Amino acid sequence: MKAFFLSRLLREKILLVVLVVAAAAMWLSGAGKRAGKIWRETRSTSIDLQEQEMTLAQKESIEARSSASFERLDRARTFDRVRLQSEINNIAVEVGLGSKTNINGLPTEPASQFSVHSVNVSINNADYTSLTKFYTALQKRSPYIGIEQFDIMANTGGSSVLRQNLRVSSFDFTK
Repeated sequence: MKAFFLSRLLREKILLVVLVVAAAAMWLSGAGKRAGKIWRETRSTSIDLQEQEMTLAQKESIEARSSASFERLDRARTFDRVRLQSEINNIAVEVGLGSKTNINGLPTEPASQFSVHSVNVSINNADYTSLTKFYTALQKRSPYIGIEQFDIMANTGGSSVLRQNLRVSSFDFTK
């Protein structure tokens, strides 16, 4: 390789040196970016691990507060899947949205001490006042019924009626 380089003209030697230096600069630039990315990922992982260690260190305290919270809940006021749909339908009828409401159940999510039941609620062609009453009535059942997702949209055509989509969840104890 040395003999090849030395046998070239001066301008070819200069051109080869420039090309090698440019290739080395590009490689070093990419290596710097990769090293920075690895450093940022390592730092992020370290922070996540510190947060997890702090949470695990407080395990007994968290479990004690959780148990105390569960003890304060009234098991009779929790809703299973059927009662949740029935309660939401009753609320909709009370506020005058019964015929405008569509309720679709979602799969139950089991957990160790309780099961979470969710439904999608769609309300079409409703006025703002009725939707506000419905929302307020749902809030009154907290913490036994909770709103996970809330979307409200104006119907097309510039009318004053609205469309609302909710994901409502409840739980009941399994033990």
